[in-house]
Amino acid sequence: MNARFDRATLCLDDDSSKEGVHSLSDLIQFNADHNPDHLFAIQEVKLGQQRQLERVTFRTLHHAVLAWLFIYLSSLLSLESPVLLLSARLGPAAISHLVSKTGSSAILTSKRTVSQASQATLDSPIKILNAPPFSEFLTSPSIKYAGQRVPSVPSHKDEPGALILHSSGTTGLPKPIFLTHRYILGYAACHRLQPEESVGRVNVSTLPLYHVC
Repeated sequence: MNARFDRATLCLDDDSSKEGVHSLSDLIQFNADHNPDHLFAIQEVKLGQQRQLERVTFRTLHHAVLAWLFIYLSSLLSLESPVLLLSARLGPAAISHLVSKTGSSAILTSKRTVSQASQATLDSPIKILNAPPFSEFLTSPSIKYAGQRVPSVPSHKDEPGALILHSSGTTGLPKPIFLTHRYILGYAACHRLQPEESVGRVNVSTLPLYHVC
């Protein structure tokens, strides 16, 4: 494996004419092109009664996004479909409020969250869709995604609302927070900070901490 890691040029201002990475999907494609065998993450996979750790490279991540699996967030953003992330801690009333305020048409759920989502949408046409786990992709062939590219989001379309998070709701129902692609990219550069630049520094964010951990 090539030890060199090529770093992308992140475009965090609103100048859409600059060359570089303007969105999360651009960053995924850049790393698949330039750093395919470097480690992205380590994922626990359960095979029967056995559990093991799988190395997820940037090539694997790229294939997983094309297969609609993080994966869901990255896939939907690359298709220019606004995404609302719901905390698993929310109750049915809070979920119902947020999907109504944002005009959501479907909710992707796991076994853990399907009950709350179903209760929240009893009187609405919102679809409940079961989301396969990431491990399902790791154990399936990925050769069919080789050579395909993650769609790039035009930088001039980077408007608030590409990604929607929400407030904690501790003072009432949670409120949607509309964000741009550039907001996500800001966190992709955190690793470049030296210890003396980050320890003890203040991070200004509109979000509850559990959204960015």
